Amino acid sequence: MEEGKNHKILKSILFWSFLVFFFSTDFVAPSNSFFNRFRSPKVLTKFSFQKGEDYIILPVNYKEKEYSFVLDTGASFTLFDASLKNELGDVKKTETVTTPGDTITVEVFDAPEALLGPFNLRCCGQIGCADIRKLDAFKNKEVSGIIGMDFLSKHIVQIDFDSGELLFLEPTGGENHEWGEAFPIRYRRKGIPQIAGSVLGDISEGFLIDTGGAATGSLEKTIFKNLLYKKRLQTLDSSYQTLGGDINVREARIKNLSIGSLEYEDLIFMECKMSSVGLPFLSRHIVTFNFPNKKIYLRKGKSFDKPDEVDMSGLGLFRYSNKTIVWSVRRGSPAHKADIRPRDIILKVGNENAEKYELWQIERLFMSEENRMITLTIKRGRDTKHVSFVLRRKI
Repeated sequence: MEEGKNHKILKSILFWSFLVFFFSTDFVAPSNSFFNRFRSPKVLTKFSFQKGEDYIILPVNYKEKEYSFVLDTGASFTLFDASLKNELGDVKKTETVTTPGDTITVEVFDAPEALLGPFNLRCCGQIGCADIRKLDAFKNKEVSGIIGMDFLSKHIVQIDFDSGELLFLEPTGGENHEWGEAFPIRYRRKGIPQIAGSVLGDISEGFLIDTGGAATGSLEKTIFKNLLYKKRLQTLDSSYQTLGGDINVREARIKNLSIGSLEYEDLIFMECKMSSVGLPFLSRHIVTFNFPNKKIYLRKGKSFDKPDEVDMSGLGLFRYSNKTIVWSVRRGSPAHKADIRPRDIILKVGNENAEKYELWQIERLFMSEENRMITLTIKRGRDTKHVSFVLRRKI
């Protein structure tokens, strides 16, 4: 009996000794140990970003100045704007790069000493340089560069769209179930990440993951056409008058799309060269990219079930020299019927000066609520006039 009692005391001593050892400051668990699979990774650096904006903007410090760079998993390499070209040294080579919108020529330089928090972009080896401010995607912002996959592929990046925080986490080989459901990443097209999904339950497709994409998503042209033929989707063919000429765009409401056990309804996808999911899709979640281990984790966020809406005005806008300018007008739209034209300058939204708003705030207003009355003051040449229209859902 005494022997059994002593055995219990010995087990108790060993247990408490283990706890003291485990929680002491001198104990360091191996990186792939049992313990690392359950502890939260250390935050290496944290950034705040504006919730609801079309892009995630991060601060890059270069030669004692701070510049705005876009986080873009849809870019294979990091780009500096042509305005910084004279600071980058000698051109090493030139390359032709295909973007979703156009083909651009990129000059290649050795990566400079530029800091994103504690991280040096010199780790990229080489970076590209192009006049990215001419790209349609970045007319809304004074953007000086793009953080691409040549940098991001080395890191674990968590984007909390509910709190507006982006975290870089310490590398870990273990699973973290608090991050949500895990999905494998396949790297395609020069290192661009891709995730597998299913459209309407029976059409499997790989979607490029594009944090630089301002649309909910896109479907590759062949798949888009097949869905129209076989499933008779609710679609919209849109024709736009733009400063660069007429363009045509097709969009469709996808009744059901799934990624693993996650189900999405009535999302609006456009026809494109490749299938992708953009920032509005990702913003429905808390997203963790474990790029070194080729995984993405998706956890439902506060906006997971939010109805997907797009512009209901028919207007495409951009900012130049602090002026809000009409870039495009969709034919037959409320704005078109109100006789708003490309090159018109928007002076006021309601009773407030247009410059008071960020451009994305005006764009969110235009997709906020069907039957909402919008009043604008516009300038055309020397003439100023007031126009009103009612927002109408187009699809």
